[in-house]
Amino acid sequence: MFEKCKNAKTIKTSIEEPREVYYVHHGAKVRYIDPLVKGKRISKECKIAKRMIDKNLAYNMDKYVYLDFDL
Repeated sequence: MFEKCKNAKTIKTSIEEPREVYYVHHGAKVRYIDPLVKGKRISKECKIAKRMIDKNLAYNMDKYVYLDFDL
């Protein structure tokens, strides 16, 4: 089992609960840093930084995660 996990090439995700495989479902907070630049938040001063932060915050962490192999 250890060798199968160690040699796994892909990690799969699913919105629906997987059947007959070991999975984890761990909702987590998406974290980000919006540093100060000359006393102002970079997201207020730079459109590129704002887009990157918004993209990060939109990431969905509610999926099931599993390795698909025979147990």
